[in-house]
Amino acid sequence: MKKAVTKALVVLMALSIMVGLAACGKKTYEYVGAWKTTTASAQGAEVDINELGLALDMHILEDGKIMVVSAEKFGLGTWKEIDGGISITSGGESMDLKMADGKLQMTEPDSGLVMNFEKQQ
Repeated sequence: MKKAVTKALVVLMALSIMVGLAACGKKTYEYVGAWKTTTASAQGAEVDINELGLALDMHILEDGKIMVVSAEKFGLGTWKEIDGGISITSGGESMDLKMADGKLQMTEPDSGLVMNFEKQQ
């Protein structure tokens, strides 16, 4: 009986170690993937970005790079995870995007314009 309990404990410990080591692999960020602008708001008014023709696509890559694509421009940069969101850097400038209600929100500091990005499946 004692041998059976010891063997069971050894097996459980081995499984625990394997699960722990598997969890030590690459961290999967909830931010990695394709994001698309949906709405923007300023001074209490909200508009559908697509109706204005100002849609932006963001492609957040696992290697710390980011691509931003609009109808007229293409930009490259880097990103890193911060408390409650991400910080993107491009051309020497940085901007923080915060997660709220499952959306990444980019706030333009001068105008107060808030752009909402939704993750694409």
